Amino acid sequence: MSETRDLGAPILVLLAGIGVLAWNLSADAGPLWSGGAGVVGVLGAAACLALTVRKQPMRALAAAFASILFLAALSPGFAGSRLALVPWGLAGVAVAAHVRRLPRGARLALLAAAAGLALLAAVALLSGRPGGPTAAAFAVAGALACAVNVVTTREKPVAAVPVGPVVGVFGGSFDPFHAGHRAICEAALEAVQRLLVVVSARPPHKTTREPSPFHHRVAMARIGVEGLPRTEVLEMEARREGPSYTVDTLDALRRLYPPGTRFRLVLGADSFQDFPLWHDWEGILDRADLLVAARPGYDLEPPPEFEGRNAPVERLPVEAVDASSTDLRRRVRAGEDVGDRLSPAVRAYVRDHALYLAATEPDAPEAPPSGASGPSGDAPRDGGAS
Repeated sequence: MSETRDLGAPILVLLAGIGVLAWNLSADAGPLWSGGAGVVGVLGAAACLALTVRKQPMRALAAAFASILFLAALSPGFAGSRLALVPWGLAGVAVAAHVRRLPRGARLALLAAAAGLALLAAVALLSGRPGGPTAAAFAVAGALACAVNVVTTREKPVAAVPVGPVVGVFGGSFDPFHAGHRAICEAALEAVQRLLVVVSARPPHKTTREPSPFHHRVAMARIGVEGLPRTEVLEMEARREGPSYTVDTLDALRRLYPPGTRFRLVLGADSFQDFPLWHDWEGILDRADLLVAARPGYDLEPPPEFEGRNAPVERLPVEAVDASSTDLRRRVRAGEDVGDRLSPAVRAYVRDHALYLAATEPDAPEAPPSGASGPSGDAPRDGGAS
């Protein structure tokens, strides 16, 4: 039987039951045999269907085999050998209805019973008495039933789950990399063994401006994390076509890291509130836990869509830093002081490469038009930080 819930076995048993019932009625076998055939056909089909739906093909096949044998015993064509079919039908029932757990003492008792019944079958066959073969058949069927339950309840070795590193994934445009990003990285390093800062190549939520060239944002991220241990800036998203979706990045990282690696997605509270709008956000939760950092003006409580979900979410012990990439770009363009929101090294990089001087973006925080969506109907926001 296939894992696609093949209905062949239950249908076959039901049709066989109807056929034997009709045969009994035409042969005037009496209501007992006819009714018995109908009951066996319906109950057998129901058992096969239940086992098939539970994706247990071998047990469903055994139930079908047992039902067909019982139906054969009820049919007029086997009137002289009905009793000989019963033990093998019982053996099929034993295989279909075997238990999964038994105490060690019960397993030993069943093993002893199987050996005793096998010995009894041998004695019955060698006795030469008229009922010996039938008795031997029942004994062998009983031995088989005991043996099946002994085998299916044996303790299976528990495969050791490989334990890999705990890896934090902090994604964003980092345009520029500011003090808020640095504070989140420092807090995340307390909860992970390694931190990956993933620079987004084509952020799907950046709809009102073209981000700075990728190589500049990578350079500013590397300058911004300088001195942090166990931290690496990745350019992997530049090698992928299309928007930079977090779920795709996590899949790529899972292929790079050993089995058992635990990924933790680092994001700000602003992104956390919009998280159910991200592309395949439930798939992200299947691949990574969430580490949420405070952001000015945003609540750390989970969005309503998280209710009833056992989604691991941990708050990062970091104070909200009043730094926004949009505001910093505006300040640089206006010649205003950025204070300590940018490190001296990042500030020098912005100055040396004349970044953010062109008036190509609005002063207001980036936001897509009402009802806007990204490619393929995806939500407009999908990133770790602005």
